[in-house]
Amino acid sequence: MPTFNREDVLPRTLRGYLDQEGDFGELEIIVVDDGSTDATAQLLENLRNAYPKRLKVIRQENKGPAAARNQGIRHARGTLILFAGDDVIPSPNLLELHSTTHRAFPSPTTAVLGKITWSPEQNVSPLMHWLEAGGWQFHYGGIRDPLNVPPDMFYSSNISLHKELLAEEIFDEAFSAACWEDIDLGLRLQKHGLRIIYNEHAIGYHMHPTDFHRFAQRSRRAGYYEAMFHSKHNRAFELSRPAVVFMRWILGTILRVITAGTLKEKGFLWSLQWHQYQGIYEYQRQSRLQ
Repeated sequence: MPTFNREDVLPRTLRGYLDQEGDFGELEIIVVDDGSTDATAQLLENLRNAYPKRLKVIRQENKGPAAARNQGIRHARGTLILFAGDDVIPSPNLLELHSTTHRAFPSPTTAVLGKITWSPEQNVSPLMHWLEAGGWQFHYGGIRDPLNVPPDMFYSSNISLHKELLAEEIFDEAFSAACWEDIDLGLRLQKHGLRIIYNEHAIGYHMHPTDFHRFAQRSRRAGYYEAMFHSKHNRAFELSRPAVVFMRWILGTILRVITAGTLKEKGFLWSLQWHQYQGIYEYQRQSRLQ
């Protein structure tokens, strides 16, 4: 579990794993502090002293979640590894459900994908509801066969797999933000036989309130790393003309402010696409200059 400046929610997330119910074997929790500047280091030290046999803490300078997860992989002693998010609070039997699914599908190339949904403890705004239902953040609605999930749904906040499979590939640390680094790994692991099984009952509750401004910033970062991903894997993708994207942004801004329902959701889409494209264009400009 990588973490960065999440002193507000990290204790609850860790408590959720420490209090897991059911039969899932021995538990080792590895938290990699990615150079936090808040009180994260102290709270992790306190928890490690309280649970010295179950909690391992690693600290590194800020390099991003891909580098942090690679540190966790190197230090893990177990045969199964669950990648978890520091703001995704597990349901009480999440580990048991992952473990049970692995027993049902024991191949060393099997990965088990759980579901992430907004925590009911927070106010879910129309934007947040659309992000979940529309697949802009996690696209579980696009899963057609739960026994054969495509690698572009290798979501690293609630997915488990055998450590031996990670001997073949680990996260590419060039993806220094939490964008596309997991999908990149999933695509590379597919070449080694990766098969993703979806268990919708292994639920993690995302405790991460957001608003349009914050998600627009994230969309720009995601656009940058999406372009990097496509370049790395020689995948072509069509872009609308900048003038078209700009006009949609203007119309989308109007729609998301003054309308509701389907029109408001269309406004979210067109507005966020503008920010996503800014990231894509930024990557392309940098690539041309190199």
